[in-house]
Amino acid sequence: MNETSDSHGDLASEFRRLGQNLKQALQAAWDSEERRRLEKEIEAGLSDAADALRGAAKEFSASPAGQHLREELHDLGQRVRTGELETKVRQDVVGGLRALNAELERAAGTWRSKDKASGTSESGTGTDQAQP
Repeated sequence: MNETSDSHGDLASEFRRLGQNLKQALQAAWDSEERRRLEKEIEAGLSDAADALRGAAKEFSASPAGQHLREELHDLGQRVRTGELETKVRQDVVGGLRALNAELERAAGTWRSKDKASGTSESGTGTDQAQP
């Protein structure tokens, strides 16, 4: 029995020691000069990347493609403000819904016709409502 309790104590002791060693290793790595140097390199790299992106954005906005995009966005904004875009979207959605409803009505009619032709009725489905 003593061996079992000793091995449990050793196991717990070794896990505590492992935790302390990991903590010390991470602290040493964090405090290292190499980590500080790497952090500065990363900061400088990110700053350079941000400057490059700002420059590219300026160049693009001055280019013909950038000007065209700006005009398109301005036109879109105008259509939104005047309601033209809303009217067009509403018309397109209504047209799409009408087409969808027409197809569903046609499909339902076809299914009803097939059911009647095969001799089955809707009474077996529990939906025997009178159709207008």
